[in-house]
Amino acid sequence: VKKWFPFRTDEGNPYWHNFKLEKSTWEDPMYIFAALYDKEMHQSLEPPVPLYWENVQKADHIIDVVTKQGNHLYINKENGIVTTELPYELRQDQEEREEEEPVEDYAQEDYDEDYIAAAMAEAEDAESDNEDESEDKSEGKREEEKAGENQQEDNQKDDDDDDEDKLLAECAQQVEDFNKMLIEKNVTSFTSWDRILPDLLYDPRYIAVPALIRRRVFDNFCKSYAD
Repeated sequence: VKKWFPFRTDEGNPYWHNFKLEKSTWEDPMYIFAALYDKEMHQSLEPPVPLYWENVQKADHIIDVVTKQGNHLYINKENGIVTTELPYELRQDQEEREEEEPVEDYAQEDYDEDYIAAAMAEAEDAESDNEDESEDKSEGKREEEKAGENQQEDNQKDDDDDDEDKLLAECAQQVEDFNKMLIEKNVTSFTSWDRILPDLLYDPRYIAVPALIRRRVFDNFCKSYAD
């Protein structure tokens, strides 16, 4: 299992690569080893050592495992059954493909310690790079979403200001009467909105001004009074 090193694609999908064999697989090597070592059919024999494996053409649920002993074993992913032969209808296609791509004998080849150390370091670096890239993408996405929310808030504020300006222009007479009411109530630049509001609620000149701009008219009056 240690000769197969884990990686991830740009989309985050896991796969494993064997540098010596220059082969990659989507199947977890741990699953392949467990499926072969856990079978009663091998209890009295030398355990098979999987060399590499691939899905059978026209039958993705069946994995063709080539062992170091030079044998083929077939794992059915749907039920976990291991057999030494393919189903009859798939056998001919597999035999034709094996004739075109003969299996090389790697049974006697071993990896030296320097090779294993270098391969493991490369695998760890690749995994770390994938994690960093994923974090950078997530952070960038959060920043984009936050910027979008801020822009939306700014646009909403601008729209509200435009609506208020339009109402102020349309209700010039009501605003003038509102200001006269504030003078009568002795409102100054030090008067708070919350304190004076109860005295204004039932005055027709207060009611005549649209609710959207009442506070703004009051603030404008207090500012002009201070000036």
